[in-house]
Amino acid sequence: MTRFWAFRLFECIRRGVQPPTHEPTTILHGGCLLQQLIVDCWASAEQLKLRWICTNQGTIRADLYQGLVDALRTDDLDANGIGHHIVLPSSFIGSDRNMSQLYQDSMALACKYGPATYFITVTANPQWEEIQSALLPGQQANDCPDLVSHVFHRKLTLLLKHLKKVFGEQWA
Repeated sequence: MTRFWAFRLFECIRRGVQPPTHEPTTILHGGCLLQQLIVDCWASAEQLKLRWICTNQGTIRADLYQGLVDALRTDDLDANGIGHHIVLPSSFIGSDRNMSQLYQDSMALACKYGPATYFITVTANPQWEEIQSALLPGQQANDCPDLVSHVFHRKLTLLLKHLKKVFGEQWA
C-alpha cells in the first residue's frame, strides 16, 4: 500500500515515467485536501501493519518475548497477569523494542567513539530557491510536502558530504 501511494503522491518518482493511462496529476494540486489524504493513507498503511502483526504473532515468534513461558516454568502464576498480549517487534517503528534498540545502538556508539562533540540540527526553509521555483502559480510550499522533503534530503546529503570534507571520516 505504501508503494502504491508513493507512486501516486510523489511526483519526483514519476518524472520520466509516463502513466499507462496518461492520467493527470490532479491529486497533487489538492492543497489541504492532499495533506488530509496523506495522513489518511499513512494511518491506513499503519493499521494494515498492525493487523498483520496481530494476526501473525506465531510467525514473529511472539512467545519468545512473552514472560508466560517463564512464569509457567517457575510456577510464578498470577491469574491477573496472564492474557493475550500483542508483541510489537523491533522492526515496527515507534514500538518499545524499536526505541530500546535505538537507545542501545546509540550507547554502543558512545562507548566506542566517546560522547558526541557536536550536535547539529537541520531544518527546511520553505523559501529556498529550489522549492519556490518548482511550485506552480498559487501553490505554497506546504501544498507540496513531497517537494519540500526531496529538497531537504538533497541539502542534507550535501551538508553531510561537506562535513566529511571538513572533519574527515569519523566512523570508519
